[in-house]
Amino acid sequence: MERKYFALQDFKHFIIPIIYFLIIVTINTTGNFLSINWKLNLIALFSIYAFTYWYLGYIMLVKEFWLKKNKRSVLNKQNRLIKNWTFYLLTLSTLSIIRVLISIYLKFFDENTVSDEKLIWISSLFWMFLFLKALISPEILYGYDVLNDILKKEQTYKLELDNIWNIDSKKESNNIQDSILKPQIDKNILEYINKIEQKALNPESFRDFKFSISDLAKKIKIPTSHLNYIFKYHSKIPFSDYKKTVRIRHSIDLIQSGYLEANTLESLAKEVGFASYNPFFTSFKYVSGQSPKEYIDSLKE
Repeated sequence: MERKYFALQDFKHFIIPIIYFLIIVTINTTGNFLSINWKLNLIALFSIYAFTYWYLGYIMLVKEFWLKKNKRSVLNKQNRLIKNWTFYLLTLSTLSIIRVLISIYLKFFDENTVSDEKLIWISSLFWMFLFLKALISPEILYGYDVLNDILKKEQTYKLELDNIWNIDSKKESNNIQDSILKPQIDKNILEYINKIEQKALNPESFRDFKFSISDLAKKIKIPTSHLNYIFKYHSKIPFSDYKKTVRIRHSIDLIQSGYLEANTLESLAKEVGFASYNPFFTSFKYVSGQSPKEYIDSLKE
């Protein structure tokens, strides 16, 4: 549950285990023998209890975590982490339930079986792995504290063209140079993209129709190799299309501010960085879904 503290009402979930425990302790301390019916009833009670909670846990995980999607990539990453680990825990719990049921059955009906205490190391190995993994995984061990730090960092950078970027890219590096760059760039990806976006918000540089990715790298003081990596792995469009998008967005701002009252579309095309009207027309339709004239007419309606 999404709460920080244990509630008194949660004690109801411990009633059946406590009753079951007291019954077993009483049997062991008094030396009384249970009839076959009693033994079967106890096994049935535990089975119903265990699989009821298994089912309720499964339903909760599906609804609250496994099917949950979020627009923010960092939250999707956290949800995937939760999904992977809850799936592991559910599997481990399932195996533990089966093991306990088998142990109880053998203890009740086969006195010659190997003592359950001698087999406990099998499930202990699974749990030991879980605890060790949790200790070395800060996002698991500290949970919301680590997540909140990431979210605060993300909120610091307001991405104007956030639909273009894929912060949490899963693309595999396809050469040695990219593999070397990956750790450093992934660590600073939000900062890098924010610098690109800040330049895009002030698109004076993009007015030069020869403007290249090397020119952008010099202006924002990021190595060209890093920018190439970002547009290759963290952008949904190449740099050439990104330039078109920035220029068309600038042209739309100019149209809305009345630029065409005293200027032509050809002049607008050159103003925002296109060498001529034809590439401007094609790019405008590609980015906005309308031709320049159709967009202008839509503003008059």
